[in-house]
Amino acid sequence: MTDDRTTKTRRRRRTLGQDVWGDRTPPVIRDLDRTLTTGLQFVGDLHILARRVAPWLRGARASERQAPVVLVHGYGADVGSLHFVARLLRNDGFEVYHVSLNTVERPVEALGQELARKIEEIREVTGHRRVDLIGHSLGGLVIRYYVQMCAGWKYVSHVITLGTPHRGGTYAIHLIAPLRYLGLYPAPIEDGSTKQLRPGSEFLRRLNSKTYRVRNLRKVDFTAVWSLADAAVLPFWNGYFPHGRNRVLFIKGHVWMILSSSVYDLLKRILLRPASGGKSDDD
Repeated sequence: MTDDRTTKTRRRRRTLGQDVWGDRTPPVIRDLDRTLTTGLQFVGDLHILARRVAPWLRGARASERQAPVVLVHGYGADVGSLHFVARLLRNDGFEVYHVSLNTVERPVEALGQELARKIEEIREVTGHRRVDLIGHSLGGLVIRYYVQMCAGWKYVSHVITLGTPHRGGTYAIHLIAPLRYLGLYPAPIEDGSTKQLRPGSEFLRRLNSKTYRVRNLRKVDFTAVWSLADAAVLPFWNGYFPHGRNRVLFIKGHVWMILSSSVYDLLKRILLRPASGGKSDDD
C-alpha cells in the first residue's frame, strides 16, 4: 500500500509558484504559473505522441528491476518544472517519484534531510534498496548534500545533475532581485537557500570540501550535465564538477535542457547503464 506521504508524479500537482508564495500568490504570478505548467505538460504530451507514432524514437525501455527515479526540482520551482522528463521516463517504463521542497525559505541542509526522509519512504514502498536521482539546478545541490552528509550513497545508484551551480551561480542576483523590486517575488529568507547559491558562499565552500565529505560522491555513478549556454549559472563553468563524469551541452539553456528530447535521451542512457562508483577516501 502506498504511503500517503509519498507523492508520485502522476498525482495532481501544484503550480510552479505555489511553493514560493504559498497562499499569498499574486494573481499575475498565479496566471503565469498556470500557463507555464500547462505549456510544460503540452510539450511533454507532444513528445510522447511522437514516440508512440514513431516507435524507433523510443529506444530501450527500463526493466522491472530498474531502480525508481526520484526527481528534485530547482530553486523556487515545483515538480511541474520536471513534467516533461517525468512523462518521458514513465513512458519508457521507469517508476518515477518526486519531492516537493520549499527551496526559498529553507537552507540546503534542511532540504537534504527532507529528501533523505522521502527516499526512505520510497524505498519502503517500492521494496528497492537503491534509487536513481535527477536534480535540476538547486535540486542537484540538495541531492549532493543528501549523498555526502546523510549517507545517501548507501541507497543511490545514479546521480544526474542538470544545470546545477556546483560552484555557485548569480541568477538569484540578476533574475530574482528585479522581480522582488517589482513585487513579483517574495522577500528573501535569511535562513533560506538564496545566499547559499552565491559563488564563494560558506555553504558551497563546505559542500565542495572534506568538511561535507565530497569524496562520498565517488561511491555513486555521478554525472553533471551542464551547458555553455546556461544564462542562469554564471560563469557557465561553475556547472563543472570534478568528482564525477561531465557532459557538456552547447546550445541548451537552463530551462531548455529539461525540455529537450536529446537531453532526455542522454539521461535515459545514463540511467540504463550499469552504475559505477568507487570507494571514498572517507571510508
